[in-house]
Amino acid sequence: LITWAIIFIASINLTVSVYCDRERRLKLLKQQQQQQQQQQQRYLSEILLNTTDSIAFDNDRAELIDNTGRTT
Repeated sequence: LITWAIIFIASINLTVSVYCDRERRLKLLKQQQQQQQQQQQRYLSEILLNTTDSIAFDNDRAELIDNTGRTT
């Protein structure tokens, strides 16, 4: 009887450990995915900012061409 009780308690302990480990891994995976998405968003934002800065520069240059008829 004591042997079966020990086996039963050990199996419950193992089941709980496996469940907790799975939950921890899922939480860590979600955090990593969120960090990756944030990095991608930052990267895209930087690309967009650099692109809009270039466009603004080209627009200024185009205005100079229109106003003077030649580039400087």
